[in-house]
Amino acid sequence: MKKNIWSWMGWGALVLIVISGLIWAYSSFPMLISSIHFSYSTPQSKTVDYYDIHANQFGSDTAHMDFTSRYKPFLKYVKKGGHILDAGCGCGRDVEYFQKQGYEVTAFDASIEMVRIATKITGKEISCRTFDDVNEMQQYDGIWANNSLLHLPKKRLFYSIDKLCRALKPGGVLFMSFKKGDFEGFEEGRYYTYMDEETLEKILKPLEDIEKVEAWTEVEDGHLWLQMIIKKT
Repeated sequence: MKKNIWSWMGWGALVLIVISGLIWAYSSFPMLISSIHFSYSTPQSKTVDYYDIHANQFGSDTAHMDFTSRYKPFLKYVKKGGHILDAGCGCGRDVEYFQKQGYEVTAFDASIEMVRIATKITGKEISCRTFDDVNEMQQYDGIWANNSLLHLPKKRLFYSIDKLCRALKPGGVLFMSFKKGDFEGFEEGRYYTYMDEETLEKILKPLEDIEKVEAWTEVEDGHLWLQMIIKKT
């Protein structure tokens, strides 16, 4: 009889140990996932972290920047009242501008903090997603990727631009801007891929039904920038 009691007590202790272990694993799961994310962080995720941390300051610094020299060339190829996707909208400055010009605007940003600011400024529902999440097909008359694609590693540019082009309607245009040069790496806490026109044309060459319609350079904030507009034929 005593042997059976000790046997049951032993099994009971084992069950308690297993239950305690499961409770610990459940409570520690978010920390484990967080550590895995940290171990496998990417240039994009580190850049998103930067914008999450500095969202208020960045929004304040860029909210009133004048991009008329970029808006006008882009909008002359987008039909009046057409549907524009702002891909990497930041604080929502350009979303607000396009809305005031009478365009339908959809927008996203990878930084949840920037999304909160953009939503507040524009009064629109801004989605938190990345270029990888763009799966729309032939939906937009124009896509505005102002100072956003440049945060991707060079090896990811073709993939992301291809997805954006698939989201364009026939006759739709994609605007892109990059710091001009051949640097790739971290600068002031963010990942940058500088670009020149020849290199960008090589990246775009395998794309079907796409043609370059305009490219130009301009100085902004002490940097030389390359702008390019391509069209889906």
